[in-house]
Amino acid sequence: MPHLSLSLLGPMQVTLDGQTLTGFEYDKVRALLAYLAVEADRPHRREALMGLLWPDLPDASARMNLRQALATLRRAIGDRAVDSSYLLANRDTVQWNPSSDGSLDVAAFTSLLDETEQHAHRRAEHCRPCAERLQEAVQLYRGSFLAQFSLSDSVLFEEWALLKREWLHHRAVAAMGRLVTYHERRGDYEQAISAARQQLELDSWREEAHRQLMRLLVLNGERSAALAQYERCRRLLAEELGVEPEAETTTLYEQIREATPDAPVEVRRLNLPANRPHNLPPQPTPFVGREQELADLSALLDNPACRLVTLVGMGGVGKTRLALQVATEQLESFADGVHWVPLAGLHSAERLIRTIGDAVGCSFSGQEEVRHQLLSCLRDKEMLLVLDNFEHLLEEAGLLADILKAAPEVSLLVTSRGWLHLRSEWVFEVRGLPVPDPEVVTSLQEEQSSAVQLFVQSAVRAKNDWRLNEAERPWIVRICQLLEGLPLGIELAAAWVRLLSCEEIAREVEKDLAFLASTTRDVPNRHRSLQAVFDHSWRLLSEEEQRVLGELALFRGGFRREAAEQVAGAGLPLLSALLDKSLLRRNPTGRYDLHELVRQYSLQMLDEDGMLMVRTRHLRYFRELAETAEGKFTGPEQGRWLAALEAEHDNVQAALEWAFGGGDAKDGLRLAVALYRFWHWHTHLSEGRQWLRFGLAAVDEHETEEDALLRAKAFHAMGVLTDEQGAYAEATTLFEQALALRQQWGDRAGQAASLNSLGVVAWEQQALDQAQSYMEASLALRRELGQREWLLGPLNNLGVVAIARGDYEAAQAFLEESLAISRESQDQLGAAGSLLNLGTMMLDRGEPASAWPYLIESLGLHWEAAEKDGVAYCLEGLAGVFAARQHPEAALHAARLLGAAEKLRQAIGAPLSPSERPRYERSCHAARRATLDEAAFTAAWAEGQAMPLEQVIEQARG
Repeated sequence: MPHLSLSLLGPMQVTLDGQTLTGFEYDKVRALLAYLAVEADRPHRREALMGLLWPDLPDASARMNLRQALATLRRAIGDRAVDSSYLLANRDTVQWNPSSDGSLDVAAFTSLLDETEQHAHRRAEHCRPCAERLQEAVQLYRGSFLAQFSLSDSVLFEEWALLKREWLHHRAVAAMGRLVTYHERRGDYEQAISAARQQLELDSWREEAHRQLMRLLVLNGERSAALAQYERCRRLLAEELGVEPEAETTTLYEQIREATPDAPVEVRRLNLPANRPHNLPPQPTPFVGREQELADLSALLDNPACRLVTLVGMGGVGKTRLALQVATEQLESFADGVHWVPLAGLHSAERLIRTIGDAVGCSFSGQEEVRHQLLSCLRDKEMLLVLDNFEHLLEEAGLLADILKAAPEVSLLVTSRGWLHLRSEWVFEVRGLPVPDPEVVTSLQEEQSSAVQLFVQSAVRAKNDWRLNEAERPWIVRICQLLEGLPLGIELAAAWVRLLSCEEIAREVEKDLAFLASTTRDVPNRHRSLQAVFDHSWRLLSEEEQRVLGELALFRGGFRREAAEQVAGAGLPLLSALLDKSLLRRNPTGRYDLHELVRQYSLQMLDEDGMLMVRTRHLRYFRELAETAEGKFTGPEQGRWLAALEAEHDNVQAALEWAFGGGDAKDGLRLAVALYRFWHWHTHLSEGRQWLRFGLAAVDEHETEEDALLRAKAFHAMGVLTDEQGAYAEATTLFEQALALRQQWGDRAGQAASLNSLGVVAWEQQALDQAQSYMEASLALRRELGQREWLLGPLNNLGVVAIARGDYEAAQAFLEESLAISRESQDQLGAAGSLLNLGTMMLDRGEPASAWPYLIESLGLHWEAAEKDGVAYCLEGLAGVFAARQHPEAALHAARLLGAAEKLRQAIGAPLSPSERPRYERSCHAARRATLDEAAFTAAWAEGQAMPLEQVIEQARG
């Protein structure tokens, strides 16, 4: 929808997508637009609008004028009468559509000012977020409301406009006054003078504002300008009002005029002391990124309800550097300054008290307890205390509660690897710097990434002739991704550019945590290497916490609470303790994970015996999970269980790696077999084949019945994935091996599955008689066994064979029965397959309009289940529907869908079978023929290949 912008502060301006609109024809249309836009909170009766704009006309004439004005307004702003994009109108009322894509400067202006009045802050005159909103608001105020616009024959409209004008004018003057005060209190006289002059432009007779400007000019060292300002004020009052300045104004003028270098004028100051005390250490490097964190922390420290903020995060994440930057930006906000208190190396309550006292200039003497002396010293202070590295002093956190109670104007900013667990504590989690998304890396994303900026900055410091080049760029991104944006890790890695290329640095980071070390002398020992950082954190853990963290490190890609408890014995108290210490993270979905570097370190700390036991439990947990999911794949919970397995994909891979790399191969094969439908539906085809191949090689062929049937399942599972990738001969052999074992051991249900799959491979190779024979045998066996929900496969496949034979009546019977069963059992993917086949049958029958609803529903089900192979089939089927319309635009749409389907098949490694290709070729040929332009067809195909899949799905549905 185009964006409509209305500017009513100053002369009226209306633009649509940046283009000025001029087609309003007469002023009553403009007035109607302004009134409806400003009073958009409610519908307006037509009679009221008639009285507002045409008060002297008879009702019939006024009603006709209103209708004409509305029609003109719709045309002028590009509004469509049917959609009512901007106007909501019926026979009785008219209202501006509040949800339309439009903006109004009056609404933005008032909203910004309302936010400043509602914002919670310690002192309004010091509040930076409010000042930023005020500045934004006054920039919107280009002049009086509806300046240079009037309707002389509409008294009610003029009264409404006048009231709005005065109200908005008053708010603008007040906003500028607040900005003057804000800048003066910060000692920024230039900005204060600019705001004061803006205020006088709006209200030139306001004598108090003239005095304020005179005083500011004196404070800024502009004595002559201050005297000239008095003359302007005197002349204005005399010419406009015929009065003299007030005595207070004249007195100030005389003080300024009579001042000499030896006796300068004394004027009242609003600002805090010019040099507010602080002991913040200078920083050797520029601060990078974290704009949002700085804004959020500034808002917290300005909130009177928030006096204790704890920055928590793992070692090396940049808590100290962030705290220093926040503290620097708060220097103007606290009358008694900002005080930095480094706590590393302290280990007693008394040393903590004395260190805080030393930082704020508190002298301890006499016999009174030092705690009481510190609290007395702080009692009347307005200051910010920044306590750095509190994690080893958590037992002494009660002192901070006492400070907050005794000193109501003191605020605390604390950095710690763990929570303080005080009632007054506001926890602010600090994570790594943003890194480019590995899935959609672009050069712009890299340039804007704080992590990449930090690497480049650090590399130049390490080697001043180092320059970023295109060859190094992807490796820098890789380093930042491996380190998950951890600032200390990035700085340590970048220091190696003096000896290694960025590719070599990335390889070393992947191999060994100890590589990330530095010999820099002016940093704490605990920050000279990541190993030292993690050693320090590890020593703060109890033995039980160390054991659990080491065992949790075996998980990959995160884990759920149930998995943590069963694999590592980590109940809620232990998980909570590790979360508090910033060694564990919990995302909004409820999954936990460890920073990759913490995971690597903790894994190193796990002894071999512990490693063996926990890997066994890890494998068993995910094997049981997969087997449970396998039993749910034909019911209503199918989608949920597929999603659950996708979330555990990395863990499953880790379990299989260990199982087939010297662990429990049989349990690993059971896991792989249970996963094959997941691999098939989520198109992890090559991966699944590889694991099944490893499993079959690792399990002895001379086995019990249980082992033999497990191998049969593995052959069958591998056959399904192999068939999907178009290796039909190999798939046939695998299915035959599975069938032989199942016949040998009397597994009739398994035999039915193997027969069905052999039929599918035969059909794909266009051996229709053989395919039908296998499928009928499978169907008969399954009916005999009473496996109603398992009839779906052979029924669907017999329907497909019937389509290939041109027997549409039989095909429809088979497919409708399979669809009914799948809907009965709420088998989403079963239904999706039946619908897809019904749609392609309709296409083959020459009924594309009838194919459409089947294919659209099938596409939605496949997309929801993330079954990309089915999505590709649906896109190809819908392309056939569009191509059949024999219209150039529809044909180009078909070409886009075909291009997208081809790209998707290439990505998942699932080519079309020989039996499916003819239908595909017919769609391509029909689309080419209908476009009438081969170049246009090719361009549309390429466009489809370039589109994000989500966009393709939306277009396909349209």
